Amino acid sequence: MEYFDLTIEKCNTIKYNSKTAWHIIFKQKYIEIKDGKNFNACDSLGILAPNPEKNIKLFCDAFNLKNIYLEDKKMHFYDYLVDIDINLFPRKEFLRSIEKNISKKNFLHKILNTELYNECVKTYHFIDITHLLGVKYFDEIDFVKHSDKIKPRNYILINKPSEKLEIVVTTHNFNNLIDKIPNHLMPLKQGHFTEFLKNNAFFTRNLHGFVKGNIQLNDFKRNSKKIIFICSGIGIVSYFSCLNNIESFEQNIDFNDCELFYKCHDIENNILSYFKNNKEKEAYFKGKVHIIYSTKNNSNFMCKIREKIQNLSTENIFVSGSFELQKQIYLAVKEISPFILQEKRLFFDIWH
Repeated sequence: MEYFDLTIEKCNTIKYNSKTAWHIIFKQKYIEIKDGKNFNACDSLGILAPNPEKNIKLFCDAFNLKNIYLEDKKMHFYDYLVDIDINLFPRKEFLRSIEKNISKKNFLHKILNTELYNECVKTYHFIDITHLLGVKYFDEIDFVKHSDKIKPRNYILINKPSEKLEIVVTTHNFNNLIDKIPNHLMPLKQGHFTEFLKNNAFFTRNLHGFVKGNIQLNDFKRNSKKIIFICSGIGIVSYFSCLNNIESFEQNIDFNDCELFYKCHDIENNILSYFKNNKEKEAYFKGKVHIIYSTKNNSNFMCKIREKIQNLSTENIFVSGSFELQKQIYLAVKEISPFILQEKRLFFDIWH
């Protein structure tokens, strides 16, 4: 994967309900994919964000890992941590390797041998083993052996090819059953890039990125049928990406004849309204737009979708949303209009 430097030019905060999203515009314009093709609708920007300095310092201080030089890496341990994922809760293998440094061994065995480990992975950071397990120190060699590099986070590009790279990032708060672990109520665990943005780390750390082609949608882009977009939550960015990259479709598609069904929980969670109130983004809205407020089980939303599916004949269906929503729509199409599946006119934008 060939990376290029990324610099954030503008980062607008979108507040909705108790959550946060960022509408980010980078200084870089169109970046050519290695094979020479332009990026197309629903291609994504992979972002590699290093650890903020304060997080690295906190990590080293917590485990007394200062002024350590890694001979085999030819670098200081502090520098090694720049692109190592120190957010992840430790692997079981690592916890077993440092058992001698763990004071709460009974709780360790409970974590290792029950479903509690999965809850810890979802809820806690690596550094939380200081209070969960009473770890004050471990050998840096054990850590290096079991560490993972930070993985790139991928976000759908919503800009036109001639414009600056533009994405939307939503908060990832892992709100799990924290009460399963008494006396350890912690702030919600956040995703790596979310924390990077919240700490304003882009002022002190360089970002690197790459454009990733979405080859899963090649057949969709070759198809000239009218499109029914079905999106939920942040899945709306796939719709924006298609409308801003009409030229990536091989056939002439009249997007004014398309329809969008957008599902969100309530008015406060309607991220669509942020773009609708932005005059520069008027081009994001074409055809019929149906905003449907629906509860978590999608019942109200799915009633509308099933009704629409019953009346389809030659249209394509494009779905971008949670896996649960994709599954519900697939089963509805299979039950009501199986010919759509046979003719390969149901498309999913698989989130990566």
